[in-house]
Amino acid sequence: MIENNLMPKISIIVPIYNVAEYLPKCIDSLVNQTLQDIEIILATDGPQDCHDICDEYAARDRRIVVIKDLGGYGKSVNEGIKIAQGEYIGIVESDDWCSEDMYEELYKKAASQTKADVVKSGFVSVVNRKHKKSKCLEIGERVFRLDEYPELISYTPSIWAGLYKRDFLLKNKIFFMEERLSFIDTPFYMEVLLKAERIAFLNKFLYYYNCDNPEQSVKSKKKVLDGILADEYGYQRIKDLEIFPRVKKYFYAAAINHLLWNYNRIEEGQHKQFWERAKSYVRQWGDDDRDFSAFSPEPQKLWSYLTSENKTVEEYDKSRRKIERIKLFRKITLLRRISENGIVSYYLFKNILVYRRKEK
Repeated sequence: MIENNLMPKISIIVPIYNVAEYLPKCIDSLVNQTLQDIEIILATDGPQDCHDICDEYAARDRRIVVIKDLGGYGKSVNEGIKIAQGEYIGIVESDDWCSEDMYEELYKKAASQTKADVVKSGFVSVVNRKHKKSKCLEIGERVFRLDEYPELISYTPSIWAGLYKRDFLLKNKIFFMEERLSFIDTPFYMEVLLKAERIAFLNKFLYYYNCDNPEQSVKSKKKVLDGILADEYGYQRIKDLEIFPRVKKYFYAAAINHLLWNYNRIEEGQHKQFWERAKSYVRQWGDDDRDFSAFSPEPQKLWSYLTSENKTVEEYDKSRRKIERIKLFRKITLLRRISENGIVSYYLFKNILVYRRKEK
């Protein structure tokens, strides 16, 4: 219950679609927060079983507001931001969950200690029920701008592991893309970081990112082009900001890493389409500064091919296969040197078979 009928400290927006199996655990983790002075906005696009779960929780807890059939993730979050009453905004994925003290800890960091526009925390990835902690910045109590810690751009765009001052979002017109695309969290994450004057980081792991839902859009190989479309949208929103020249090499490195990640999981027959779209996107960056210091070798190679007038996707794939052959040869040479029994020989033979299948 909201204390003394005052405005809530935090409005938590939960965009929902087809997650009835996971939704009760998510909502339970919110209604049981140690910070009770919150508003929970359940933005459900269905199906009916999700609507029913939301209505049941709203009937038991007056802090819960249900809005229905907005038409997608972006529209749901945007409507939630517009109707929210809280000083700060939180966003929670409907198949994830939070530690019970998450919002008390984040609000204390944001409102009392730092007066921050945005506060980020660490999170725990749950893969096959195993927990893996994200990396965190060692910053302490101070607030900062992105150009002081630009490597934050390359972190997972964990929009859900944080709080955003509502006035900051509205003043800067920071909203989600409303197209039905995957990866629309990335441009929101980038725009928030580049426009925030006061960023804080809480070195605690408070959010549980559930990677075990097989229906997650990020797992769909049919939507690899969505990442480019979302990244292009984000680039257009930030490229003219005063801070951008000071952080752009980190932005480019993060963008190329995202392209490479998508390219590595692409389905057969999509390579040329992906390649042409990626080349068009990368060429928008211009040639004024080719600082590769934030790049690792493989993303740098992809960049060099995408920015070349003559390099083709076939040449890029051939080059990658050549590198794989060199790596395999080195592994074989090493294994031959240390091979003393049949187990290692079998391992060597297995590696050769796997590589030959890839070649085919």
